[in-house]
Amino acid sequence: MRLYHLKRMDQIGWDEYVEKLVAANSPERAREIANENTGDEGKIWTDATMVTCEELKLPSDEGAIIESFNAG
Repeated sequence: MRLYHLKRMDQIGWDEYVEKLVAANSPERAREIANENTGDEGKIWTDATMVTCEELKLPSDEGAIIESFNAG
C-alpha cells in the first residue's frame, strides 16, 4: 500500500475539498478513491489538469506526517 497526496490546482470555493491524503496501490486508484467523497467541486479528482497526485515517500525515522496550523 502507498500514500498519495492529491491537491487541487484550480480556484477553491466554499464547501469544497482542497486536498486529500489517500492510501492506494496506484495513483489511478488513489484518484478513484478521492472521487468517492466530494464536496461542491464534484468528481474532479481523476482530472490530471485540475489535481496533482504525488506519491509520498515515508520517512525511516519517527516524526509528524501532517500538521496544520492557522494563526489568528
